Amino acid sequence: MGNRHSKSSTKKPKNRKKRKSEGQQIPTSQSVPNLSTVEEPSRSEPAVRNSGSQDDLLHNGSVHVQQPHLPPPRPPPKMPEKSRKQMKALFDFEKQTDGDLSFKKDDIFDLVDDSDQFWWKMTHTGTGETGYVPYNYVQQYDGGPTSLSCWFDLDRREAERNLLMPGLQEGTFLLRPCRQRADQALYTLSIRTEENTRNMGRQILVKHYMVRPLDSGGLYISPKITFPTVKELLEHYEHTQDGLCCKLSKPCPRKYEPPPQFRDLELNRNQLQLVEKIGKGSFGEVWKAKLGRLVEVAVKMMHSDGQGIAMNKGEFIREAQTMHQLHHPKIVQLLGVCTTEEPFYIVTELMPNGALLSYLKNDEKNGRKITYRAMLDMLFQIADGMAYLEEKKFIHRDLRAANILVGHENVVKVGDFGLSRLIEEDVYDVGENTKFPIRWTAPEAATDKVFTNKSDVWSFGVLIYEVVTRGRVPYQELQNKAILSLVSNGHRMPNPHNEQQGIRCDEFLYKNIMLACWHSSEQERPTFATLRNIFESYETEAERQYE
Repeated sequence: MGNRHSKSSTKKPKNRKKRKSEGQQIPTSQSVPNLSTVEEPSRSEPAVRNSGSQDDLLHNGSVHVQQPHLPPPRPPPKMPEKSRKQMKALFDFEKQTDGDLSFKKDDIFDLVDDSDQFWWKMTHTGTGETGYVPYNYVQQYDGGPTSLSCWFDLDRREAERNLLMPGLQEGTFLLRPCRQRADQALYTLSIRTEENTRNMGRQILVKHYMVRPLDSGGLYISPKITFPTVKELLEHYEHTQDGLCCKLSKPCPRKYEPPPQFRDLELNRNQLQLVEKIGKGSFGEVWKAKLGRLVEVAVKMMHSDGQGIAMNKGEFIREAQTMHQLHHPKIVQLLGVCTTEEPFYIVTELMPNGALLSYLKNDEKNGRKITYRAMLDMLFQIADGMAYLEEKKFIHRDLRAANILVGHENVVKVGDFGLSRLIEEDVYDVGENTKFPIRWTAPEAATDKVFTNKSDVWSFGVLIYEVVTRGRVPYQELQNKAILSLVSNGHRMPNPHNEQQGIRCDEFLYKNIMLACWHSSEQERPTFATLRNIFESYETEAERQYE
């Protein structure tokens, strides 16, 4: 997909119909053309016809009109072939409820109705079935460039970000609109390539080529050779380099899969330009940086202070190895590592608004602009990311607002996997000397040093408190050493709802979710999959308590 690093890749539709509330998340793809609805013409009554001659109609000085039988209703007119819009599937989809269509990538549909913002009614050309399809799983299919699997509606920066993802082979390409020089070219062909230089070593680059139109029809990159269609142009450069940086290999994948080998994540640190320090911790520092000329990234840099480096190197690499195994729209994406020399780097996508904790505290100072609905949506996103970890049998062990990162427009992702572990069974024993954040830690994990996905669920309940209070410290009135004893004996934080202080926490959120996350029996706590579904249809779920 046109790597879904935008808000819509991950946020659920606000007016999504209730019948669609369960299940599968809709990833983001490129923008979809606005398709007009074909309306059925109105059926006017048939005109009354006179039957017989004029003499027959004259009787006793008046006109007698014989009423004919009405013909059967007309069938709806078929859409003319030339105006029927067809759509092509970008991804596989399993139907969520009756009325949906299941389909596979590249299936073709006839568009029936696109009046709903998120779910379009279509007829599958292969099976003849009609049903609803998520709008961002399809794109218009008309034989033109936007119908091709390599088409992405992206700008130059996003194109480079997609093509610089680790593990893609040389020659991976995408076709996109040419916006910077729209007066000269229709499209831009962006290609991933490799160069070796004496000073910089091996570098991964993205080269861009304008696809220009001919006055007489057709297209070209080099005027030496022209093509009647974009498809033929691409097929030519798949077989020969012919002036490009390399031959085209395969279209950029819409759903990125990390490379199977960790060593394939190694980046040339000469391609990284450190710009600004944006954070620090016991491990080292976090920098805003540039990968190449345009792609902004975050670089987690390990301390290189002699004795400390030997102690932390293994943990630092283990965090990168953990992130290598994870790929989800609500998990911070690993882009690469630099481990051939010190200091070691972990390179991830940049979340420009930083940690959620700071973001919430700043909102408290700046007039409380984050609405309650936005907070609930953030919690949905976090639960979605944690449900993925739960499915993959990962325990985070440090789930709190400080380790959630914020992008544009309140998009949030789970980050900081320094303490996370892949579990072979349902529990993970951390040993005696491991430190953990006591205010967020489930009592059984703090006492027995054994962590599970359900101890992460406990932490999620505390994170909810942080979100609705805009970053207040949990158990603010208690010292660390007193918390474990009180919590183990049944003490729970009260509902923080306080209208005078601008804190909203409705009874459903507190009683049905927060207290459920803090159940003394871990088996009785909800799963993250359940929490995700509750937040996805929150308004409906909250209303049920009054039925």
